[in-house]
Amino acid sequence: MKYIIMFVRFNSSHGFPVEVDSETSIFQLKEVVAKRQGAPVDQLRVIFAGKELRNDLTVQSCDLDQQSIIHVVQRPWSKSQEREVPGGDGPRKAVEGSDREPESLTRVDLSSSVLPAHSVGLAVILSDDSERVLRTYNSFYVYCKGPCQRIQPGKLRVQCSTCQQATLTLAQGPSCWDDVLIPNRMTGECHSANCPGTTAEFFFKCGAHPTSDKETSVALNLITTNSRDITCITCTDIRSPVLVFQCNHRHVICLDCFYLYCVTRLNDRQFIYDPQLGYSLRSMDSPWI
Repeated sequence: MKYIIMFVRFNSSHGFPVEVDSETSIFQLKEVVAKRQGAPVDQLRVIFAGKELRNDLTVQSCDLDQQSIIHVVQRPWSKSQEREVPGGDGPRKAVEGSDREPESLTRVDLSSSVLPAHSVGLAVILSDDSERVLRTYNSFYVYCKGPCQRIQPGKLRVQCSTCQQATLTLAQGPSCWDDVLIPNRMTGECHSANCPGTTAEFFFKCGAHPTSDKETSVALNLITTNSRDITCITCTDIRSPVLVFQCNHRHVICLDCFYLYCVTRLNDRQFIYDPQLGYSLRSMDSPWI
């Protein structure tokens, strides 16, 4: 059985550690916090990565790992919001339409806006007419400027743009990179006391090591897992992750070849200044990457 140490921030106060095992339910976690804080357990809500976690879910199923930071807020339940969970441990907020749990933000796939399923040229091999085995893959990559100092799998997180607390629950999850990268596109409800915020603010963390509240990483939205085994346009190997050029052909290049391409272009002084992009370079068939 795997034991996990998480940091709980109760009503946006300083965090305290809680040790649980991977099969601990969210309701059991609430009981631990309620006992420590002297709060009624039925008034506690657990918020993580833009959603409120149901009582019947386990720590493992919620994508919580070592040193994850979760927010627990105390807000009285409305009688109209309560109902019993069949086989569960207590009341939870009713889910409209379906009991299906939404995907974790970290598992949301935004790559369709980078690498479409139907295109021309090289990426036409993405058209999939046969059944494929679903594989686990990283949805996001970041550059970790901290201890890693390299490209790493990333974690997508969200906070309230008003109070800067991660107590905002999204009205709807993001479906493309624009939803995440363009400010003020996504809305939700902030559960911090006296905060009227309704606008979501996304940020990324390195997924290779535990991070503090203020440690963020740069999102690399053109880099994606090569889940469909596309060959690199330069070396023709099948590598992962890969970078996708934003040209009409969506050329795919492995990171080793892209590094050599950048070094060669830089040595040849082929970087070109663009008023909007700054210094950049062109794809293999001339459009900006």
